[in-house]
Amino acid sequence: MWSRPCGTARDRSSTSQPDGKLLHLLLSELLRSLVATDVSPTILARVRRRLGEERISYIVADARELPFEDGSIPTLVTHLGLANVPDSQRLLHELRRVGGELVATHVFYPEDDEENRAAAREIGVEALLVRSTMLATFREAGWEVGVEIEQPVHARPTPESELVAGVRIDGLPVAPTTATWCVLRAS
Repeated sequence: MWSRPCGTARDRSSTSQPDGKLLHLLLSELLRSLVATDVSPTILARVRRRLGEERISYIVADARELPFEDGSIPTLVTHLGLANVPDSQRLLHELRRVGGELVATHVFYPEDDEENRAAAREIGVEALLVRSTMLATFREAGWEVGVEIEQPVHARPTPESELVAGVRIDGLPVAPTTATWCVLRAS
């Protein structure tokens, strides 16, 4: 789950989500083919069983080293995936290399939430955890990013994954908090 954002070929969109709900929605709304990527073959197999292969290609790939040519992906889409990838600077540079636009659902934690920030720091995902550092990290990677559709949410610690043994579904939060769910649009 730590390398979940995705990529795709020239006339396609890409998506990433462990249960494929976003992929299913995109299939119903778009005419183009899609490419789903994930670092976990288990996750991709689960989504393939659920959605089949019509208009979907599945590629096991680390989002920090995508198997796509420079600028070959017009639209990258991820649902809560950015915060799961350690080394966000490397991730955002790689997404910038292959993609034109990035649309992502994301969750910001409060700036003063030290317990969750410490946990994020420990697993290497702190840069995208709070709004101020996220905006700076995107800019440093060459993206212009806007924050849309913000909604406060109550976040509780996540259970361990049933698909990938020993892995917490998202790893965060480790302590209850009130976060801000949003949509990021970057180009």
